[in-house]
Amino acid sequence: MKKSLCVILALIALIIFSGCSKKELNYTVTENDGIKTFHNKNIPANADLKIIPKELFTIAREDSSSTDSTRTIHMLTCNLVDSKNNNYLLDTQTSSIKKFDSNGKFIKAFGRSGHGPGETVQPTNMAMFNDTIYVLDHTESKFVRFDCEGNFIDNIPFQGGIPEFLRATGNKSFLGFRHSTRNEEGNFIISLKLNLMDKVFNDLANFNVYEYKYTEGEYPFFDMYFPYIYSQIDDMIYISVNSENEYKIKVYDEKGKLDHIIQKNYIKTKFSENELDDFNLWATNVFGLPEVKGVYKKAINGMYIDKYNRLLVNPSIQRNDSNKYDYVVDVFDKGVFQNRLTFNITKGYDYLNPDVMLDFCYDRIYLLDMTNTELRVFEY
Repeated sequence: MKKSLCVILALIALIIFSGCSKKELNYTVTENDGIKTFHNKNIPANADLKIIPKELFTIAREDSSSTDSTRTIHMLTCNLVDSKNNNYLLDTQTSSIKKFDSNGKFIKAFGRSGHGPGETVQPTNMAMFNDTIYVLDHTESKFVRFDCEGNFIDNIPFQGGIPEFLRATGNKSFLGFRHSTRNEEGNFIISLKLNLMDKVFNDLANFNVYEYKYTEGEYPFFDMYFPYIYSQIDDMIYISVNSENEYKIKVYDEKGKLDHIIQKNYIKTKFSENELDDFNLWATNVFGLPEVKGVYKKAINGMYIDKYNRLLVNPSIQRNDSNKYDYVVDVFDKGVFQNRLTFNITKGYDYLNPDVMLDFCYDRIYLLDMTNTELRVFEY
């Protein structure tokens, strides 16, 4: 009897083990010319995975307890973080940078309007490179460099289009758009190139080019920008394919060579009338853009790298009353889809909204809200 019971238990254990060992993967891998492609299903590999942001502090437009008038932020444009988690907020209206420590305490303001050393006329963006701050001045066609104490270093002029939305790739180069215009037989051509650039903004490699002929009353907003991100840990560059039909990310090494591709199942989705009403209201009020109708969503709206070196992708989704403003992210680890999460720290829209920018840097999440002139900082 005991032997029979042992045999039965052994068979049950074997069946259970066999069932576990044959668990179907949620992805497949193909290879073409040495390039691997990860084909992910909409099935999470780790359904228990969570990212729970916890707010640490908010840097607001004004601080009633401060007697320093330079602390006030008039027109918030972007934020940088150094290796000590200090924050640098660009105030375009005053051509100044406000420095706050890792707890949100105001330290100092530096930079001012003008044409002299350490001065800018129209600062619109910044980048951080080895704890050196680069401030873009459109009008003067230059970058102004400061150290983290606010000391002026030098000016770097640039040619061949304006370098914008820059990210430092390790300590070697920048990744960003180069924006330029030209006249071809009376036609005004606008060009947007995603390039790898050296420290003085010479082009090293080109990834994507988008060009269009300007027509009055038209603006291809949904085609203009495509998300990209750089991983500081494995020196990889992630660039989304700007598509309505496929969810696809190309991954390059730091020299611009294609390393592998990540794909995920996706169903082409159209904007609802309510979503387009929201977009048109915002686009008309902020940019004066013409009204758009009946357009399809881009599959990918944003990408981030978290502190565990996982890729986070903000995809477009089919929206209804229950998920109307959900901010959704898909988490990937080593090319494999782990889980889909919803962040409750901001509203989600299926298009790039430059008024509210989410970013991951080191071990924190940063939410830059230009409409309310504030920066919210979270740990997770």
